[in-house]
Amino acid sequence: MREARLGHWGLEFRDCSGFRASSAAGGFGFGHGRPQEQAVRNRRLQALGWRTALVVTAFALPCLGETVWDGLDVTTRPLDVEVIRTQKEGDVDIQVLRFTSEAWEGQPMRVFAMYGKPEGAGKFPGVLHIHGGGQTASPRDVAEMVKRGYACFSFDWTGPLATRTEYTDWPKSITPHNTLQSIDKHNKLYHAVLAARRGLTFLAARPEVDGDRMGAYGISWGGHLMWLINGTDSRLKAAVAIYGCGGLLSEGIASAVSISAQSLPSAQAEEWARHFDPLRYGPRQHAPIMHLTGSNDFFGWPTAGGEALRSCKVDTRQSYLAGVNHGVGLAAAEAAYRWLAHYLKGEPPLPASPTVEVALSADGVPEARVKLADEPNVESAWLEYSLGPSLPPGRCWRIGALEKKGDARLAAMPILDPSQELLAIAQAKYKGGFKLSSLPVS
Repeated sequence: MREARLGHWGLEFRDCSGFRASSAAGGFGFGHGRPQEQAVRNRRLQALGWRTALVVTAFALPCLGETVWDGLDVTTRPLDVEVIRTQKEGDVDIQVLRFTSEAWEGQPMRVFAMYGKPEGAGKFPGVLHIHGGGQTASPRDVAEMVKRGYACFSFDWTGPLATRTEYTDWPKSITPHNTLQSIDKHNKLYHAVLAARRGLTFLAARPEVDGDRMGAYGISWGGHLMWLINGTDSRLKAAVAIYGCGGLLSEGIASAVSISAQSLPSAQAEEWARHFDPLRYGPRQHAPIMHLTGSNDFFGWPTAGGEALRSCKVDTRQSYLAGVNHGVGLAAAEAAYRWLAHYLKGEPPLPASPTVEVALSADGVPEARVKLADEPNVESAWLEYSLGPSLPPGRCWRIGALEKKGDARLAAMPILDPSQELLAIAQAKYKGGFKLSSLPVS
């Protein structure tokens, strides 16, 4: 393994048999997980890579009815903010605080959080950071976004851990986020989304923040939450979901993240999905949304992400890194920063996503036809494709060279067995160091 780090990002480059997430903390695209848990996950993923499961590109997207968040008042109830202290992260001042998210079982739910802003009176665009599973409010993320000109709010939705002294004190009656046993307001996902939306209320109430220019990004389980938040709150103007994208009732993803859909009655599993699966929220996305993931991610499968993005009615982009589990790369990071900067600061937009169509050539060889936007600024473009029935975490990827023909670029994808499943993603890296991907095509 070789690891590269730059500022806000922790990166890991692995071949498709690696199945390991970095334990670096904070920032877009950082992997996470305790070593023992990761070892168990790795064994599961290696097993998953060699078996056939449900066809991931055929998720059903029925119309979403009422959700557990419908009708909630997230803006007028007092936040009762208590600033615990101010601390430094580099040269950025960060307020460590608690606020009231809601009343639960007769008691105020006090959420642990951090906030920072650029120097000056504003008005600044605001960004909400949503951490991944097992993590917490991140001073590093807050400081990085402050340096980029945003007021940033980060909150803890993990709750009590033996290694921490400051956290959100979730009641014991709340069930863990990675189970299907609770499909009502006892599920931690319900409270995490509500706390995030109250975090937006905190940002909008700050005199130095422009409440009409608020965005958010979430990582891993935070990416999962990002779809739910953006699907239930119209105040966001830009969103970035990293890894998490739904589809957790699929056999393979459920096994990889310790969620057993098979043990539940189908009606209960469907009810959980109706409220908490991002795939059901694609048509409800309010703000333009970008999805980042590794093509071999154990949690955020690009095939599931593609289904969610195809169902959106807002502007979307994606950047997928081939052969990598729980990592996205510096070029995807740069694309995400530019995505937020366009919608929150009025900076230039990203080019349209690459498109790819697959057909048989005259010789019977599968051929990809790729079209790229803003061709003069494309530094490099290529095709990545995978063969066989393996689930995304177990796929191995091949590179297809693109040859310019007319208004498109073509790449042959030779195969030995015409019955093999084929999955293709076109990639385009642009001047400025950012990379965009096509939606996966099979």
